[in-house]
Amino acid sequence: MALKFGSKAWRAKYMKKNRSKKRKTTKRTNRPNTYTKKGAAYKRKRLKEMIRKNPPRKWTRVKMVRVVRKGGKDILEIKK
Repeated sequence: MALKFGSKAWRAKYMKKNRSKKRKTTKRTNRPNTYTKKGAAYKRKRLKEMIRKNPPRKWTRVKMVRVVRKGGKDILEIKK
């Protein structure tokens, strides 16, 4: 007669074989989670900071940069 799936006898026979000693954890990356409001806000803040303080060489100089949400999209407004 076969062992019933999930029974104590079945667990004793099959569960011990495949059990790993250490649990694997997911690797955390050092970047904001943009799927959340908090993470998206953090990313916008850092982008604005980057553009203001360290503009790429070929970019024009601007006085003010801000991100505005219009119609469900983030729009970068630039004041020269």
